[in-house]
Amino acid sequence: MENTHVGLVKIQDNIITKVKYMHSKFTRELGDTMTIDGVAMRVGVIGNSKNEVIDALNDFIKNQNAIIRKQNKAANIRLNLQILNLLK
Repeated sequence: MENTHVGLVKIQDNIITKVKYMHSKFTRELGDTMTIDGVAMRVGVIGNSKNEVIDALNDFIKNQNAIIRKQNKAANIRLNLQILNLLK
């Protein structure tokens, strides 16, 4: 038996909805499914330390948030242009 530091992710509709760090007493592989508190999550990160795994999970969320902000900004620009066209 080997202790493993893993980062669990729950993805729904291609969006990460939940992340969680876990110290597992068993060896885990990427993609393994685990049920934590009744929620099925997949192993998304395996690392050598808790900090390494948490940093990787934070990077996932940071990148996803940047993509969502870009999409929201583009949607706002389109909406503003439509409103301006209606006011003309």
